[in-house]
Amino acid sequence: MKGQQIRWMLAVSLAGVLLILGGCSLTPQMTYQGRLTDVGGSPLNGAHRMQFRYYHDDNTGTAVYTQTKIVQVTEGLFDVVIGPDAAGSGLSAEELSQPLWVEVEVANGVYTETLSPRQKLYGAPYAFTLMQGAVISGSLDSTLYGAQGVEAVLTVGNGFETSGSNQSLPALRVEGEKGLELSGFPGAMAGSGIAGTIYSDLSDPGSDLIMNSRDSVYLYLDAISDDSTAIFGVTAGNGQYICNMNEDGDLDCRGTITGATLRTAAEVDGDTRALYGVQSPQAWLEDFGTAQLRDGTAFVKLEALFAKAIQADSGYHVFLTPLGETQGLYVAKKTPTGFEVREQGGGTADIAFDYRIVAQPAGDTGARMPLVGSSTQTP
Repeated sequence: MKGQQIRWMLAVSLAGVLLILGGCSLTPQMTYQGRLTDVGGSPLNGAHRMQFRYYHDDNTGTAVYTQTKIVQVTEGLFDVVIGPDAAGSGLSAEELSQPLWVEVEVANGVYTETLSPRQKLYGAPYAFTLMQGAVISGSLDSTLYGAQGVEAVLTVGNGFETSGSNQSLPALRVEGEKGLELSGFPGAMAGSGIAGTIYSDLSDPGSDLIMNSRDSVYLYLDAISDDSTAIFGVTAGNGQYICNMNEDGDLDCRGTITGATLRTAAEVDGDTRALYGVQSPQAWLEDFGTAQLRDGTAFVKLEALFAKAIQADSGYHVFLTPLGETQGLYVAKKTPTGFEVREQGGGTADIAFDYRIVAQPAGDTGARMPLVGSSTQTP
């Protein structure tokens, strides 16, 4: 029996391993071919049960995939397709990316033999275009290849649409510390890319990421509405917070907003109208109100929150507008909590007046008319 086992072991060989394309999808199948003889060298015939086991080692370990098939042997020769008939069915992409050895057990109802040694599986030449470090490259033009339906050097697509509980999978997932690198064609100038592309110059350590939109650009925050605090944030390379916008449209930014004309919008008589912002050479906060003069005098308290938001103890400006006949009004005294208004010439008028308070904000007020840095430049 020992001699017979050795004869089978030497007679069976892996003639070739080929990836089989099913339509346009790649399946992890391969052909396995060989020759079976008896101890005397005569070829065998008939149905044989063959079990194929995949390992990551040439003689030890646990099988990562097992498949049993009834194989017809004719004049000693057999040819069988082995492996899952669907991607991800019993043999994952991670397992396929590692070295594999196949072990074959043969039985015909009388004898059962495990052939050895295990045989290493090798991919067909074109399969190496999908191994780690591979480069998919081409020089394709739309005039020649576009007429053949080719739209890109590589297209990754998933045409399945979600239906009920059957959820569609992403067409492409990129995992890794450095994510996805996007680069323009060699010699591409920043800002001169073709519409609808995203790229960066990988040869330049300080390269910008350039996006060329054909039209609008949309960003959907919290598209599944499971977090009311979702934000779109911008952070500098040193980890310093720069700007945030939440899904309610609230914008919170550090630094300077620049523009020839700064405008906001408001609904006016059923239409949306642009409003221009008043610009100032340095940071100021304002408050307005109306007060009443009694016997020619009045003390106006600063609103509590406004007083905390300004530098109330270092001085602020007050502008007065009388709403009636008077000899004139003036600010007699200012304190961190409010200011005193009197009528000129010792008058005793009882009239209302409007006031406007202008003050610098508490904390860092920033420089007066600072230079705008290069970070505001467009590509």
